[in-house]
Amino acid sequence: MRARSARWLPVSVPPRRAEGDVRRRTHAQNFLVDPSVVARILRHARVQPGELIVEIGAGTGALTLPLLRAGAKVLAVESDPVWARQLSQAVSDACLGDLLTVR
Repeated sequence: MRARSARWLPVSVPPRRAEGDVRRRTHAQNFLVDPSVVARILRHARVQPGELIVEIGAGTGALTLPLLRAGAKVLAVESDPVWARQLSQAVSDACLGDLLTVR
């Protein structure tokens, strides 16, 4: 049996997008979700306590929080105000707020 080609699919139905998905596309966001990648970045970065790290697009804090726990001071640049607020709250909840600046 042959698979149907894409021409048989209805093209008049627009894809559904949640608010977060639209915001993610508006701000060109991609999120780091693999803990092994975070560990590899930290291992290769050789972060020293007190070192200043500038993180562009800090998003969910997947890398920010481990950097702070390693003793780095982080200047997190986040263009999405929703994520910037959530990141600030997550860092505050982890009692690491004195090491972070969000712009």
